[in-house]
Amino acid sequence: MDELERLEAIIGDAAQTADRRIEARLERALILLHSARFPAAALDLAAVMEDPHATPEQVGRAHNNRAVMFTMSGRGAEALQDLEAVFNNPAVSRDLRSTALNNAAHAYQDTGNLQRALEIVTMAIDDPEFPAEEKFAKRLVRARVLKEMGRIDEANADFDWLLENPDTPAEWKRSAGYFKTK
Repeated sequence: MDELERLEAIIGDAAQTADRRIEARLERALILLHSARFPAAALDLAAVMEDPHATPEQVGRAHNNRAVMFTMSGRGAEALQDLEAVFNNPAVSRDLRSTALNNAAHAYQDTGNLQRALEIVTMAIDDPEFPAEEKFAKRLVRARVLKEMGRIDEANADFDWLLENPDTPAEWKRSAGYFKTK
């Protein structure tokens, strides 16, 4: 039995808890997304969003994953609606809100709304709820947005902050060095 068949069996098994069936739908939707089977993934994600037993976190994950699907399909406006619903929802975890903020900043950047991308990523950097280790990626995103906006001095300030900060993980230093010179 392959993974999709295993998840299908869980989803169809009335003896499973509602939570387990919802989690199986979310897991199956991710597999389908990664194999570009968007209509099937969309059905699972919609089922989670409409399930009265789904927790706010599960609904938020479904919105975030559907936003990824919309972005991959060139439907940025729809992706942004889902992402805004996640990162403006205090009932979802900080980690999910952080992921949605990153995805929204990228989606706004992809749709050409650089000012909104800048606002979102700056909001995340300035938010004390997000720990320092999450802010490295957000500074890189902000630097890239600023560079794309032609605000080179501000972009370089973020790139330099990443390059010079002794706490910056090596992967973010490499990325900052790459994008600063690109």
